[in-house]
Amino acid sequence: MRLVPMDEEPHECPYLPDRDAANESYFVLEATPMEREALLNAGYRSFGKYVFRPKCQGCHQCVPVRIPVADFVPSKSQRRVLRRCKDVEVRVGSPQYNDEKLAVYTDHLTRFPRGPKESSEQHMRFAFYDPDVPTLEFCYYVDDVLAAVGIVHETPRSLSSVYFTYRLAYSKLSLGVFSVMQEIAHAQEAGKRYLYLGYYIRDNHFMNYKGHYFPNEILTSHERWVPFHDASGKRLIPEDPEFKPFPFLTLE
Repeated sequence: MRLVPMDEEPHECPYLPDRDAANESYFVLEATPMEREALLNAGYRSFGKYVFRPKCQGCHQCVPVRIPVADFVPSKSQRRVLRRCKDVEVRVGSPQYNDEKLAVYTDHLTRFPRGPKESSEQHMRFAFYDPDVPTLEFCYYVDDVLAAVGIVHETPRSLSSVYFTYRLAYSKLSLGVFSVMQEIAHAQEAGKRYLYLGYYIRDNHFMNYKGHYFPNEILTSHERWVPFHDASGKRLIPEDPEFKPFPFLTLE
């Protein structure tokens, strides 16, 4: 694996108020499929060649979460979403950028009070449409209109949900919930073991939904993935989870 460490300054946290955030981050020049798998297993996320883990002082609420897809059991509310979205057409294939997808992304960004409100073709191509990163694109159509787009990285044993955007006009369909179940189903059909969902953040309602797909596992500061909830949704650890990144890479 060939990586370039990035020197990032602390910045305003996009998830929790009155906090600064910091990342341990790298630019990936070259990585094998199994090396990308190892990065996921160590709690890293990626946007294109940019790979990072949170490394914040005094706050460790960003907790990596994944779903063992063979054991997934949809909840009653998730089954209702499947019924609600029965007429949504899902197309899965290689990522292809176009301006329509940029419009969906820009509309989606207005949901977040602390984040950017618009994007650019350059940003989207860098973060989501890098040809060197094995990626799947899930496109969701309602009456032949592109309603949502999901970007998913693929490794030999896993899928990793990178980013999902939807047009706000389709909010009532709960396309975000539907998309996770579509990614789980695709992972099952492809013989993958896990779907990585990124970071569960208890105190951010845009991020704590990631703990609502059962059973699931979280990565601890002891370098171990442990069960978080069982298939019925029962929580299996008594304390609130935290993740303090452990040493993973030694770069000369």
